[in-house]
Amino acid sequence: MNSSSDSLLSVLGLKKTKTRVAVLNILKENKEPLTVSDIEEELQKNHWKVHQVTIYRILEILVAKNLLTKITSPRTNTMMYELSNSDHHHFTCDRCGKMQEIMDCTLTPFIKKISETKRLLIKAHTLEFFGLCPQCQQI
Repeated sequence: MNSSSDSLLSVLGLKKTKTRVAVLNILKENKEPLTVSDIEEELQKNHWKVHQVTIYRILEILVAKNLLTKITSPRTNTMMYELSNSDHHHFTCDRCGKMQEIMDCTLTPFIKKISETKRLLIKAHTLEFFGLCPQCQQI
């Protein structure tokens, strides 16, 4: 078991099961959001036999504990999961549906201005980009 995932589950007050640790490790190793099918496929590659219902339960518990973020792709209506971290954004390819993470967020001054002028408490934000990835531009 990965000790980092192990201790993270402990801090959140969650039981450290091998499957929870494995799911967390898969999400840590991937740079892009994953579907339940993606996670199931990765588990199977490592000879884990886990029902999708179990994966869904694990993911929903981790979302409820704010460890994961659930993203619904507006183009494909597919549910995806990723580790929660600093504000970042996504690019989704219109053709292949692949989602890429965009980490460079320069919206902080803009968000601060909106918060002050509208007297809002903005806790998080999302920004989505759509178009064609380099591979789909070649088609």
